[in-house]
Amino acid sequence: MKKVEQEIVENTKHIIDIVEGKSKKLPLKDFVEFGYLQEVNRHFFHPLGLAMEVHIDSAGFYTFGGIRDVREDEDGMFFDFANMEEDELVEHNRKADNVQSEFASRVSNRMKLFGSVIEEICTTVKE
Repeated sequence: MKKVEQEIVENTKHIIDIVEGKSKKLPLKDFVEFGYLQEVNRHFFHPLGLAMEVHIDSAGFYTFGGIRDVREDEDGMFFDFANMEEDELVEHNRKADNVQSEFASRVSNRMKLFGSVIEEICTTVKE
């Protein structure tokens, strides 16, 4: 089987798994509590003047709140850690450590796979 055909078969299997509900999803609550929301905002969205929001209702149900847009503000968004109480800082540091540890555990495999942690966008189409 040619490499392109093999990739099509693998991608098709992955799509079928998603459609059949076999693909695992991280609950939004876990995404927030582990620290992914904080870190994706801190490292990516906030410097661009954007913020991914999650709302928690009175029953404790988490819902995606959209992307807040303050791109017209040259400072972007920020958490203002310098003015937080110690218990808040401890929680933010716990979340940052969680994500940093998870990230570090994946570096070696990503380097083997892509030659970089971040997948580069190809400039040419495979034949």
